[in-house]
Amino acid sequence: MCCANLINRLKVIKKFDCLSDETSHSEQGKTFSLINHSNKSVYKVIVEDGLLTKNDGEGKRCECLFYACPETEVFFLELKGNDVNKACKQLKNSINKVKSLLEFEQVKIRPILVHNQNPKASQRLKKHNEQFRQMNLVLESYTDAHAKIKI
Repeated sequence: MCCANLINRLKVIKKFDCLSDETSHSEQGKTFSLINHSNKSVYKVIVEDGLLTKNDGEGKRCECLFYACPETEVFFLELKGNDVNKACKQLKNSINKVKSLLEFEQVKIRPILVHNQNPKASQRLKKHNEQFRQMNLVLESYTDAHAKIKI
């Protein structure tokens, strides 16, 4: 699905208002940014209380996703304090729900977690890394309050 297809799909499901061309997201004193040196088309889609709402009965949701074209990559983002278990559940649930809602095909999904550094978090992340591997995904975890990824 190219970016035009993403836009059309959001219009069809009446969720176009949760789309923007931003390349960063901030919450709880943390910021995540995509550094777009390759001049890809990038769209941010608000997932929590945007694409997926409490009324949808969808359970836990991540903050947002970033959709980059032409080599389609979808970055699912969760910014969290210390509760990495909850954060990983939010990411997994959002990925599963959004993949079918937006009819993702031939996309590279990259779950991103930005969280506080603490010794218990790294132990908990090992368990979740295995669960993401079973989904054929690699969880990218950052403890920097201002995490950045170059695309």
